[in-house]
Amino acid sequence: MIRRILVGLGGQLSLASEVDHALELADRYDAELTGVTIMDTRMLSSVGPVPLGAGEAAAELARHRAAATAAHMEAAVAAFDDACRRAKVRYQIQREERADPFDRLISESRYHDLVVCGLRGIFESGLVGSSPAECGEILARLVGSGVRPLLAAAPQFRKIHRVMIAYSGSVESAKTMKQFIQYRPWREIQLRICVFNHTPERAARLLNSADALCRSHGFQAELLHIPGSPHDQILPAAYDWNADLLVLGNSARNLLLRRVLGETALRVMQTSSLPLFLSQ
Repeated sequence: MIRRILVGLGGQLSLASEVDHALELADRYDAELTGVTIMDTRMLSSVGPVPLGAGEAAAELARHRAAATAAHMEAAVAAFDDACRRAKVRYQIQREERADPFDRLISESRYHDLVVCGLRGIFESGLVGSSPAECGEILARLVGSGVRPLLAAAPQFRKIHRVMIAYSGSVESAKTMKQFIQYRPWREIQLRICVFNHTPERAARLLNSADALCRSHGFQAELLHIPGSPHDQILPAAYDWNADLLVLGNSARNLLLRRVLGETALRVMQTSSLPLFLSQ
């Protein structure tokens, strides 16, 4: 059951989509929203005196960037506040700033059932214009630090009707699938479960087990085995089916950030234009 939803008020690119997803779920489950500002206070400190040895042009650029970041953050808070008021949902806004914005989001996520943030540009400070690769690694770091389940909203909001679960057969991937099924964030959906790059026999076993789980929770899922590599085939399969959401868990154990969700999941987070439901 979803009763408390944490919404990261950071990057502007996906803000409207984040808020729309959060409001939709809050209305459905009578959930309370917590909007939390995601700002690195080290950015704001650059508004102060010009550091010794810094060129005036560089210092002026830093001041301008910090002021713009603060203005964007205030606009995000105002937009969230206005949307929640109009939707008449219960909500609160938390503005405490910290030197490490990751720490704040990780801390608050412990007391919420779901975290909603942007697929592109989670943190306004320091990440304006960041590459998709950097944004994907940030999502991996968040999930690996315990921020889960996490709904990463795409820039363009879309109603969730068709959900594709990419299932690898790993314990971690099964946990993600199970969490999505148990949470039932969207009730009336078409569900497709895909496995990739297995022998026909193993694919059949994995799909039959996943199907039994879905049926026990009232879902009738389409089952599909795609022989190709998930690294190359997950997103094309989702796009070809016109999926509205991709559910993604761990499929490999590698070093550093790739250990969190796996190489394939990290690639999807870096390149997807679909919203993602992430867990571990």
